[in-house]
Amino acid sequence: MFTSLNTLQKIILILFSFCIVLNIYYEWDTKDEQVILNPNPWESFPKEENYQWKEAGLFELRAYQTKVIPFHKNNFWGLTYDISCEIRYKQENHIEIKDSIHTFYTNQTLSEAQSIQNAKHITSDNDSLIFSEYTFGENISFYLLKKNKGYYRSNSGLNIQFHSSYFTPKYIKLNLDSNNAILVKTNPLLVFNSNILSTSLFALGTVILLVLAVYGGYESFVFLIVLLFYFAFSDYYIWFYFVFLFCLSIFFKIKMRAITVNWLALPFVYWRTLPFVFIGLVLFIHKWEKTFSWGGLLFESLLALFYMFITWLIFYVSSTSIYTLYIYIFFKEKDVEQLKYIDFTSNMDPGNSGRRIPYYAGTIKLKDKVIPNVMMNFSDYFKAKKNKEIKISKYKTDNKGNYIFY
Repeated sequence: MFTSLNTLQKIILILFSFCIVLNIYYEWDTKDEQVILNPNPWESFPKEENYQWKEAGLFELRAYQTKVIPFHKNNFWGLTYDISCEIRYKQENHIEIKDSIHTFYTNQTLSEAQSIQNAKHITSDNDSLIFSEYTFGENISFYLLKKNKGYYRSNSGLNIQFHSSYFTPKYIKLNLDSNNAILVKTNPLLVFNSNILSTSLFALGTVILLVLAVYGGYESFVFLIVLLFYFAFSDYYIWFYFVFLFCLSIFFKIKMRAITVNWLALPFVYWRTLPFVFIGLVLFIHKWEKTFSWGGLLFESLLALFYMFITWLIFYVSSTSIYTLYIYIFFKEKDVEQLKYIDFTSNMDPGNSGRRIPYYAGTIKLKDKVIPNVMMNFSDYFKAKKNKEIKISKYKTDNKGNYIFY
């Protein structure tokens, strides 16, 4: 496979590898997770077991979202970390905390008040930061919990926000006092989950896909648009986007292909495993439920069937594109010899009316083999019809009548 990679594909793999190494560095914990405020920063809304309260002096915090914001007005040439937390404290500390906050807000000067409003806009500068009630930025009100007795909890939560350069230490230390501190985990790759970049990447992917469709790769367009939309709202969107880009680069590289897929006979589908897949999905969905019920089991079974049907539909519609990738990745590259064009067909030719997805195809002769219904992009289609030179030098085949040319 690696011998058939072009420059674009090599660049994508190099960037992907670099991001993986960088992510491993930032995600590999070397500290006690008990003191890390956000041990799972990739998850927008972590699972309960990954969403634990951390002691922060008289308060307790738990982070449910870590945002990395580029182009912030107060830190345009760096990254701004915004940690959204829930905050609470024990009822026994209520009087002490209430009096402390009240005294602070009633005794402050105008300059102190302004500094409070900007307190959460901290510049890290690779140094340890100080965490206190000053970090709130405003007077936060608390209410007494009914379900979880013995705690007061904030109505509005807390945002710990600080500015940094593009690459920070793995942890930013927030000092609670002279002896205690909590750590905030950083990761510059989280910037790809920001609204600015994720929206821009999605828009760019959509535009390139439209170009691919016009180029003559409408079948690939159907496959990739599903991939793009399906993972668009995932916390791990950037990783799927690399897969999307790599597949896209392959489809743009392939100039002709003749793929006929018998869905039931696909080599990577073994239908007898479906009952096990169904049971596995039911068990996976069931772990969301705390108690067992027959009604819940029925709902989980229907949900598992729905997931299986949607997955099957995606693979069925995209089977030609998936098999094209399969041939490109796993079969040996060969040199093209004695390639001859015999016949051409297109629904865009004069005489065809109506709006439709462009379709360009031809019949070719490769050595002594005649290959009908070879899909072509529009540029090579018109060049071939006019007997102009087409730069196709390599091909791959599964030796079962399926070919890709590039």
